[in-house]
Amino acid sequence: MSEDPSVDMENYDKTIEWIYSRTLTAGHLTFGPGISFFRNGNNISIVWKADYLIENNIPVWKAQNGQLEMDYKTFINEMEDFGSRFFDAMDTQIQIAVEKDWGTTRINKERLIQEQQERKAEFRKSLAVLKSEPTKQTDWDLINSLITKMFA
Repeated sequence: MSEDPSVDMENYDKTIEWIYSRTLTAGHLTFGPGISFFRNGNNISIVWKADYLIENNIPVWKAQNGQLEMDYKTFINEMEDFGSRFFDAMDTQIQIAVEKDWGTTRINKERLIQEQQERKAEFRKSLAVLKSEPTKQTDWDLINSLITKMFA
C-alpha cells in the first residue's frame, strides 16, 4: 500500500472489498488461484493470479497470471452452456450413485439428490443475476483513483 496519507483505511477497505466481491477464491487449494471478473459496459475482463512457486521455483499453475476481455453476452452464453453440460453430467453421476448397491457403505441418496437440486438452483439464480441489468453503476473514476493511490 502506498505511504500517501491521503489513502485512508476506509477507502482502502472499500477498494479491497470492491475487488474481492468480484473475485473467486480457491482457498480450499494450496496456492489456489484468484480469478476476478470486471464488467465494463458490453465487455467483461477476466483477470487471474496464479503465479505461485514451490521449491526450486517450479510454478504451481501452468496459467500463471493473465487476463482476457470478451463480449459480456458471449460470456453469459458460455456460462449457461457450461452449466447445462455440467449439471447434465452430474445428474448422470448421481443417478449411477443412487442405483448402485454400496454394500456396507452408507450413502444418503436422498440428500445427494437434494444437494444436486440445490446447487442447480443456486447456479440458475446466479445466472439470472448475470443476465439482469446492473442495479447500480460503478464509479470507474473513483475506483481507478483509489486503486492508483493504493498501489502507486
